[in-house]
Amino acid sequence: MTELIASVASIDQAEALMHAGVDTIYAGEDYFGLRLPHSFQRAELTTLIERVHAQGKQIQVAVNAIFHNDRIVHVLDYLQFLAQQKVDRITIGDPGAIRILHQSNWTWITGTMALIW
Repeated sequence: MTELIASVASIDQAEALMHAGVDTIYAGEDYFGLRLPHSFQRAELTTLIERVHAQGKQIQVAVNAIFHNDRIVHVLDYLQFLAQQKVDRITIGDPGAIRILHQSNWTWITGTMALIW
């Protein structure tokens, strides 16, 4: 089965794309993700996640930045926020961020998130 994934620059654009048949919305915050058309702050991202799930669609969040020591300390909190929001998937690639996942008891990830390396 083919899955249509689209990155979005706004909540309105996400709604239009879902109405047009997009299966998964791809978004994130530019502090944690790369090459995003818009940086969704947490409140706005929460609204986007709610609207995507209300349409029966999926949300994938970018956590694919390369994190230097001064930024990696914020990754755990962001991942916990994403888990609380019940995102469907994350995109992650930084070895340090992956290590955070492996070193922690990530039972909340099961069934909620998939990792794409």
